[in-house]
Amino acid sequence: MHLKVCWEQKYKRLIADWLPGWSHSGPVWVVSACGAVHGGAVAAGVYEGEVTWVARTTHRCNVVPGALHPSKHCCIVYSDGSVHHYTKYQVMCNASVSWVACRAGGAGEAGAGVCGAGACGAAGRRAVRVRGGVLVGRVLYRGSHLVGAVHAPHYRCHVVIFGRPFAFNCYELLVLDDER
Repeated sequence: MHLKVCWEQKYKRLIADWLPGWSHSGPVWVVSACGAVHGGAVAAGVYEGEVTWVARTTHRCNVVPGALHPSKHCCIVYSDGSVHHYTKYQVMCNASVSWVACRAGGAGEAGAGVCGAGACGAAGRRAVRVRGGVLVGRVLYRGSHLVGAVHAPHYRCHVVIFGRPFAFNCYELLVLDDER
């Protein structure tokens, strides 16, 4: 009996550290697969008439942002100049967010919405990060939203169109809304 209690206490703490509490008020990344969309998922936009969702996955040992396409049963990421499909991913849930217009630029440039060392100024401090300095951006291309990675030093949104990589200077950055 004592061993069972010790085991439960040890693993209760371990599981609590690994899995977010459902009563957690902030944003969480929820593990998912095969096109499943969880309640409270954050919309990434519309792609060819379908609502897509903010997701992330691991590609070549790097965590990268992507868009969950439920009809395709996968998360699509743009990396290394190619499009990659993953059936195992994490979906951003339980977050109050906004898409803020951004423009790539140097740290010394003036003007609101200019990305530099601060990644869109004050908005950059609230930017959604998939890991470290990798931010979530999106580009509107021919009526569809393409989700891509935004990272230093140039703070451009990287996507792939027709099999070719592009780095957009003008894009939208996903930021957490102010909690007041």
